[in-house]
Amino acid sequence: MWNVPDSSNSQLDAEINMETKSDPICNSAGCTQYKHPDSKEATWPMDYYVPNFGMDRDISGSIEDQKAAEQIIGHKWTWKEKKKPKVV
Repeated sequence: MWNVPDSSNSQLDAEINMETKSDPICNSAGCTQYKHPDSKEATWPMDYYVPNFGMDRDISGSIEDQKAAEQIIGHKWTWKEKKKPKVV
């Protein structure tokens, strides 16, 4: 048995206003997000000092852990660079 709702509460396609002239890409203020700035020079601060706090603690910890693991196993891990396949 199918329970069909009363059709007086449903909206028909003919009742929907399909004559909107807004672009779905643009917001309600218009297409302002695609405009580029007028100035060719940056106005934000540049070339400022960036402090160097040294190596990250996680990285230095990983290096120490690798050295300890190599001593426990008795084997030094060496990288072997593989040749990359030619891209066609």
